[in-house]
This record gives sequence, structure tokens and C-alpha cells, in this order.
Amino acid sequence: MKPDLKLIQSFIAFAESKNITEAAIALKISQPALSAHLKSFEEQLPQKIFVMQGRRKTLNKLGQELYLQLNEKLHGIDRSIETVLLRHVRKSEATVTVGGRKEIIGRLLKELKFAVKIEAFDCDSKTGVEWMLNSKLDLALMQERPDSLHLTAKPLFKDQFQILIPKKMVISSGS
Repeated sequence: MKPDLKLIQSFIAFAESKNITEAAIALKISQPALSAHLKSFEEQLPQKIFVMQGRRKTLNKLGQELYLQLNEKLHGIDRSIETVLLRHVRKSEATVTVGGRKEIIGRLLKELKFAVKIEAFDCDSKTGVEWMLNSKLDLALMQERPDSLHLTAKPLFKDQFQILIPKKMVISSGS
């Protein structure tokens, strides 16, 4: 099966809104067009992913699991596109979002010079990790190491602070 991205986007929009009309509005397509997308997507699969509860279409267990997997992958594509564009945009237009305790961000901004605009957000460690995983932050500064396979921590300053970056952004030294 070679999936059609429009059908996957329609499926994800429906799964997130749990309402065909709302999903169609979010996608800026008609409700009948969305229904056709969902039907076509389901026909490409070996098993049904929708069930009817009264007059309402919902995801069955397979559909819910498929949604979780596809949603993660689709957001990964979005993050990849953002990362590449950020690397190639003019530096005067680029923005890097950084989260952490206010005093640590202030210290970072005093000691390091950036060629791009910095947007700083005050947040605790838990929120910083969550925002990193949801691509709301490019970097996070915190004392705790992240409990995530998608983030890595590198020492920052001489004290116990870590700078968190997405693992996909780590460039291997080749050694």
C-alpha cells in the first residue's frame, strides 16, 4: 500500500476532531469530500478502522492505534521541514525558541551570542521537555536530564545545567 498524504491528513483531522463536519472545516474541504477521503483510506487497509455508534462514525481500536502512529510520523515530517527551512532561511529572519528558568535564560543570553533572533520562554523542566517534544521550543535549559529517547542533554556552564536539543539535530563527529 502506498498511502496518499491527503487521505492520511483527512484521517488524522477526523481522529482529532471526532466529528466529520469539524474536520472538514479544519481541512477547508466539504463534508462529502472528507467522507470520500475516509472511505477511500479505509478501503486501502486490510481491516476496518471505523465503527458506527448510532449515527456517529468513530475509530475502532485499530483506527486509534493507526492514528497514534501516523500522527507522530506526520508531525515528524513537519518538524523535519521546519528544521531544514530554519537552516536555509536568512539569519536575519530566523528565530530560535529557548525555554527554561528565567535567570538561566538571562545568563545564557549574556554569555553567548546568536546570529538569529531568540525568543525566550520561562518554564520548568517538565514543561520544557513537553514543549521540546511538541516542537514548541528549539532548545531547553534545565538541571534535570530528559526522560525521552528523542532528546539529548549536553552540559552547559560549569554548574549542573543541561542544554536539551532534539537528537535528530545532533551532528555526529564520525569518531
